[in-house]
Amino acid sequence: MEEDCCATQLIYGDGKFNAGGLDRFVKEVKLAECGISYGVVAIVGPQSSGKSALQNHLFTTQFANSRRSQTTNGIWIAKCVGIEPCTIAMDLEGADGRERGQDDTFKVQSTLFALAVSDIVLINIKGYSFFADGMLEKKLTWQEAYLKWSISEREIPLLETFFQVVMSFGIPRKTTLLFVIHDNAKPPFQHWHPGLRKFILNLLFSTALEKIWNEVPKPQAHKSTRFSDLFSEEVVVMSSYEEKEKFKEEVAQLRQRLSPGMLFAGYRRGLVPASGFSFSAQQIWKVIKENKDLDLPAHKVMVATVRCEEIANQIFNQLTYDTGWLALKEAVQTGPVQGFGQRLSSILSTYISKYDTEAIYFDSGAWYSKRQLLESKALDFVYPAHTTMLGHVRSKALEDFKVRLEQSLNEGRGFASYVRICTHSSMLEFDKGCADAALQQANWDASRVREKLQRDVDAHASYICSAKLLELIFNYEKQLSISLTGPVKSLLVTGGKDTWASIRKLLNHETEVAISKFSTVVADFELDKATIAKMLQHLRDYSRFSTVLNYDSDTTLRVWTGKEDITSITKDARSASMKFLSVMAAIRLDEKPDNIEKVLFSSLMDGAVIVSSSQDREIGASVDPLASSNWEEVSAKNTLITPVQCQSLWRQFKVETENSVTQAISSHVMAATGRCEGIANQKFSQLIFDEDWLALEEAVQIGPVQGFGKRLSSILSNYLSKYDTEATIYFDEGARNSKRQLLESKALDFVYPAYTTMLGHVRSKALKDFKVRLEQSLNKGRGFATYVCICTHSSMLEFDKGCADAAVIQANWDASRVREKLQRDIDAHASSVCSAKLSELNVNYEQQLSASLTGPVKTLLESGGKDTWASIRKLLNRETEVAISEFSTVVADFELDEATIAEMLQHLRDYSRNVVEKKAREEARKIMIHMKDRFFRVFNCDSDSMPRVWTEKEDIRSITKDARSAVIIGNFCERILSVFLC
Repeated sequence: MEEDCCATQLIYGDGKFNAGGLDRFVKEVKLAECGISYGVVAIVGPQSSGKSALQNHLFTTQFANSRRSQTTNGIWIAKCVGIEPCTIAMDLEGADGRERGQDDTFKVQSTLFALAVSDIVLINIKGYSFFADGMLEKKLTWQEAYLKWSISEREIPLLETFFQVVMSFGIPRKTTLLFVIHDNAKPPFQHWHPGLRKFILNLLFSTALEKIWNEVPKPQAHKSTRFSDLFSEEVVVMSSYEEKEKFKEEVAQLRQRLSPGMLFAGYRRGLVPASGFSFSAQQIWKVIKENKDLDLPAHKVMVATVRCEEIANQIFNQLTYDTGWLALKEAVQTGPVQGFGQRLSSILSTYISKYDTEAIYFDSGAWYSKRQLLESKALDFVYPAHTTMLGHVRSKALEDFKVRLEQSLNEGRGFASYVRICTHSSMLEFDKGCADAALQQANWDASRVREKLQRDVDAHASYICSAKLLELIFNYEKQLSISLTGPVKSLLVTGGKDTWASIRKLLNHETEVAISKFSTVVADFELDKATIAKMLQHLRDYSRFSTVLNYDSDTTLRVWTGKEDITSITKDARSASMKFLSVMAAIRLDEKPDNIEKVLFSSLMDGAVIVSSSQDREIGASVDPLASSNWEEVSAKNTLITPVQCQSLWRQFKVETENSVTQAISSHVMAATGRCEGIANQKFSQLIFDEDWLALEEAVQIGPVQGFGKRLSSILSNYLSKYDTEATIYFDEGARNSKRQLLESKALDFVYPAYTTMLGHVRSKALKDFKVRLEQSLNKGRGFATYVCICTHSSMLEFDKGCADAAVIQANWDASRVREKLQRDIDAHASSVCSAKLSELNVNYEQQLSASLTGPVKTLLESGGKDTWASIRKLLNRETEVAISEFSTVVADFELDEATIAEMLQHLRDYSRNVVEKKAREEARKIMIHMKDRFFRVFNCDSDSMPRVWTEKEDIRSITKDARSAVIIGNFCERILSVFLC
């Protein structure tokens, strides 16, 4: 099937760009797949000079063609069939078409467009039609005739336009101009040898071209620029279309020259990759139509930036739905994934490589910038999966630490050494897991997760250490009880004058033996000296407890666990002693009742004083019943210990037993403290691995969690309540409350990072919502500063509400720093949007001023008159004041300071003046074109503005004089030159 050239009108005759048609053309010819292996060839020339016919034969296109009237309207493009690499042919409407009259705007615009997008410009010239007549009428030599008529006057303006456009706009590459000359000359050329004819015509044409170049007015920057500095010139002489066979043969030869050597001969410095051709062409035409300076190097960067961003967004969207990524993401939610980092790096590399493949030919700065943004965006997207993977690695390392430590401790002594060995192994395992999870494209820091693992390992080691030490102390207390209880009891029962000396000797011996063994064992824990000394003193004190305090109701050794009610036990022990004292106070052989026990208990145990009934009623005074030498109802001979002696003995007894009570209280507190600490450590360890907590921690790493504070508070309350339930049985309230506070503080420190992460999500959401609200509000109309205040207030309220939702009951954490950061971020974004809006406003009013001034100023300058500049000043003042009035009203909504507003208004005044000055200077640079245009308008048209038909009757000299007078009378040259010279 024959390949279709897909001819498409690119720009309509009215200047409208056919964007939809260009997009269809790009898809049909698969241009986007070509990278930089494509070329653009444009053809220009006078109307009906055979441009379209030449292209149709040269490139196998299907452009319409006609010999007598305008066929090509606007600009058309088509694919060159059979030429590789892909080549696009561009056909422009005739440069001298009568349909546009004297308006040369589209001619200049289309010429500039062709130069901007093309690699080669073919200039089709039908330049020998006047040769024979000119040679015969003027009696010139053939050299003189050729120099005068080789390039006809109807083609000179086209070449002048080309030259002026290149010098004015700085096309960033050396343009190849391929002149195609149709040799339809009369004799004697047709009888010349073809080689000689082409040589002479090339030489003479080049001379004529240099002459035109030298006569074109040049800006200061190009005063010394030669034609060869900006153009690469080639001249091809072809037969006329009437000589079909010869014409086709010469077309085939030219086709061979164009494919592909000339297209890719080193002139492609400003090339836009094929995937950006459509966007680039649209933007170039937009800039040309808006009468702006065409900075092609900057345009190239702009096109590259837009296209690279589009490619990056497309690649990122593909990544989010990649099946390999989705499978990996699902797998890592369940548990650790072997080779996670390598798999994820491979996925990312695939899409980064896709980006490179599609964007590599664009501007390197734009390509690299958008590549970095794509990589950063992709890494942010996969980061939650990476943190989840690190969580699995940490959990596994911690679990393995616990198992190793337990196995090691079952083998024997060496607690501290085993902890170090197991810790080192687990940290190495974690580091290895991190390395396996690491991505080639990222340098993420796992130190926070590693520190958390270290804290968890230390916490578990501390918990095991406390449990082992408590177990050790209990065992040695039990050992001391066994080694002392029986022997002490036997010594007390047998009695003897050396009883207490023997007890002291036994006590010292057993205590030192126990302390020696305990010291050896506890050395494996590598505790500080103060802690070891405290534990050893505890063992010494334990071995010295008194019989009553150290034995229970079954006369078995009492072991202090912290659960005992010391006050009740002390009272019972003292009550037993008091009963013994009351029994020994008197001889009771006659079974007479007495109140000795009651008096002793009420006076010494309760601290009350009993009043004698017989005397008190008489004298109304209180008497101490123990201040007597006799007991009531007991005779002196039956009294063994008088009341006064009982009181004295009791005081002595309390002093001597107080040390034992104090030691028991100390032991009780120590035991309660140890047990409460053990319970607290246990609850903290359970909290660390609580399923609800782990789920909440994982969820908050991904995004905000509704009801975060309530859920976390509930988890903490649960473990604090469990502690309270288990620790309440231990009666020492101080130890219980102290360890509860430590547990609460430790738990809050543990969950604080999750809380800060949650606050980060709340801040990010509030900032994002601020941006959305502000954008939506600004789309409704004016009122920038007001909208900023309203949106800021709403976002801060939203943040405060989020903080309240994230608040933990057990803590009073301060979110003010995060709130201040949110405020700073909001202020920064508001400032950025303000700057962008003001910049946009400036551009809009600059465009408004440019549109309202450029055309009228051009008309005034072209029309001429003594009041030209007065009219321009009036126009300038009126349009400037209108723009400033409107601008002042709009900018008031931004509530800027007066100095800033004044500076912006002055900028608009300066800009409007610059527009006028720039237009005047542009017209000054085209003075020769305008003079020639006015000259030829009079010279080539009669008094009725109809094209002049030359016969033998015309007075050429008179017509020439009139035409020149029209230029002088218009005073145009004088006015424009005065502006230019100023």
